[in-house]
Amino acid sequence: MTLLSDEPIPLPRSRTRYTLPACTWFLLTCCGVALVLFLRSRNAILSPGMLVEDGTVFLAPFHNHPSWRNLLHHYAGFIPLFPNLTTVCALGLCPLRWTPYFMMGTSFLLAVLALSCFSLRRFRVYLPNDGARAMICGLVALLPLGNHLVLTNVSYCIWHLLYFALLLYLGPPPTSRWQILFLLGTVTLAVCSNPLSIVLGPIALYRLSAAPTLSEKLTSAYVFTLVCGYLIRGTAFQELTLSFSFSTVETIANYLVSRVGLEALLGGQLRYDLFSSCLPRSCLFLALLCGILGSAALAARSRRCSGKTAPLLPWVLWGYFLVAMTTASVLGRSLQCEEKLATPWDNRYFYIQQLMLLTGSGILLARSWVSWGRLIKVTSLVCVPILIVPLNLYNHTLFSTTRAEGEVLEAFLRSAEVRLSRCGDLADREGLTIVLEREGPWDIVLRCPRSSRPRH
Repeated sequence: MTLLSDEPIPLPRSRTRYTLPACTWFLLTCCGVALVLFLRSRNAILSPGMLVEDGTVFLAPFHNHPSWRNLLHHYAGFIPLFPNLTTVCALGLCPLRWTPYFMMGTSFLLAVLALSCFSLRRFRVYLPNDGARAMICGLVALLPLGNHLVLTNVSYCIWHLLYFALLLYLGPPPTSRWQILFLLGTVTLAVCSNPLSIVLGPIALYRLSAAPTLSEKLTSAYVFTLVCGYLIRGTAFQELTLSFSFSTVETIANYLVSRVGLEALLGGQLRYDLFSSCLPRSCLFLALLCGILGSAALAARSRRCSGKTAPLLPWVLWGYFLVAMTTASVLGRSLQCEEKLATPWDNRYFYIQQLMLLTGSGILLARSWVSWGRLIKVTSLVCVPILIVPLNLYNHTLFSTTRAEGEVLEAFLRSAEVRLSRCGDLADREGLTIVLEREGPWDIVLRCPRSSRPRH
């Protein structure tokens, strides 16, 4: 996308007068995004249930065996540093019954920041109008992307964290010491929490060779070293068996068109229903053709509106991220079309690509907006809200949870907190086990923390 360029893209001088400070636009964007996400998954926010990994993989083991080594806890073949850190902080700062709210709040806040990041003033070099950037963030948030787990589970917040770090790193270089420290801290947490951060390696190497200042070279060198170090020490990359064939290429192409392209516009449930009722290959071909023609038309109009020839590098890098992250997901998780295309879930593997696709398309639309006729503008402003409302209603199953799940968890944690505080002698400690039974392998099993046992 245009955010990936080292040089600002030539734009015509904006005639818009900034009536609001840039910080105000950012705060308004954050409030709007937070409201949209809250209305979409309010039960998961008001009554967090710590579903799947949050309760089983993070809360229970970290509570039963408190140690600083939990920061290096492995799960699914990699170290999720940020979820580990969040769980350790939750257990250290909050009573046990409040930990679901702490962990959910951290994930929700990160989602709001990531989806509002493009409205920051530092991205004016790519789109000068503050209101236009805020509107792009709002439209992206309004589309039913992801699911309630991506928004509220700390185990899945690594996707928003990585997208947030990508925008910060691929945007204009920071100008102050505090901005540099914030950038490095965010990138460090993102890289050390998600194996897909490997896609940053080639970009960091390129920016290392092309950076004009020493501070930018040092930043890119740090990012490249961090990516390589995490790949070697923080993941099970050595045990990964990669098999690349024609069927793999076909799988990647199918995912790019269906789960990245179509799902970004239609939502997971609607995309699934369309593929269940239509011929998948026909849908893929039609979607691919429409996407190519639409992108070409937008790019041509944007270049005419700018009055100059826009550089090709940003769009090459934009395509690189879409393809590279999808390829890494397919190879890293051994995804198959028949296995994952048949379900609207597991969309987290394509979530960042969807955000990139929509943000880049929004930039093209905003740059060409001035050349559109009044009728087209009015029609667009009327049709977009009309289409977004039914899309959210149709895909609501991916974001809906029940208040009962959170109430059961809260009652369980309150009871466990009382019972664990009463384990006095060694026999009680050794035998006390409190279990919240759930479907599948997601039971939450709490025991008296090992550190509370007397030493011999």
